[in-house]
Amino acid sequence: MKIIRTILVFLSLFLLDWSLLAGSEQGYVLGWGGNAAGETTGVLTSQLYATGLVTIASQPSSGVINISAGDVHSLALKTNGIVVGWGWNDRNQAVAPVGLSNVVAISAGQGFSLALKSNGTVIAWGDNTFGQRTVPAGLSGVVSISAGWTHSMALIGDGTVVGWGSPKVPLGLSNIIAIAAGRGVHAHNLALKKNGTVVEWTASGSEVPSPVGLSNVLAVATGAGHCLALKKDGTVTEWSNNSGIQLTASTALRNVVAIAAGGNYNLALKNDSTVVGWGYNRFSQRAVPAGLSNVIAIAVGGDFCLAITTNIAVADRFRH
Repeated sequence: MKIIRTILVFLSLFLLDWSLLAGSEQGYVLGWGGNAAGETTGVLTSQLYATGLVTIASQPSSGVINISAGDVHSLALKTNGIVVGWGWNDRNQAVAPVGLSNVVAISAGQGFSLALKSNGTVIAWGDNTFGQRTVPAGLSGVVSISAGWTHSMALIGDGTVVGWGSPKVPLGLSNIIAIAAGRGVHAHNLALKKNGTVVEWTASGSEVPSPVGLSNVLAVATGAGHCLALKKDGTVTEWSNNSGIQLTASTALRNVVAIAAGGNYNLALKNDSTVVGWGYNRFSQRAVPAGLSNVIAIAVGGDFCLAITTNIAVADRFRH
């Protein structure tokens, strides 16, 4: 039976340096939160939420260097450049195309998925209602991708941004070093400029001002109705879309190296390789599993979270 949900989603954003992840041969994926379609652990349970080591085709996940959490499906990139997926698959969004290889980055949206290949080209699969998986002909030189709710974005090596689907990307974006595609009717899109400032725009493609004085930004993430910015000093700025109001939940955070924004909740990865969560908690998605350590990447989905740990003892504790 088809799972019917109205989810104002997240951005799953992992922001660690690729060279750090590429050097890790043993990455195990742990999930927690809503699991109605097996999107959290890869295993269906009688409960609507779960915590556990992700299992794919009856095998515990290992050798993973990148993760992305979609609406109700998940993706993992392995050290051999192969993509595996799990969770809801009504539009084949969780199953990578046959023969897909040499992948260096992944992004899961709502009902569709993107993969960036080592040659700078993009492959998309899943839902195409709004043209979100119709990659523009001749697109190349891509260095980063982001899957939104009904649209996709690609960052080109020259600092420009290409978008397809709905909504569109504003004209004239330049000197961009990172992108975050919004998910949900109230979600905003973000682009981080080389000078540490942020460009923000709505679903209609209209630019809106980010918080006054926001600068020295290292990474960005956008949720259903709020945005996050990781600053170079390891602190996090959070604001509701176009209000300029910093939310208090993140003010005590320090020593952060990566962020991920959800519908109404968030994750932060700290420099000691531990994870902090805050916000909405209906499916225990902000309740980081006790003892989770040695984390190298995080991702946030519709109502669930993922993390890669390099600690096999931690992974073993959460096996099904």
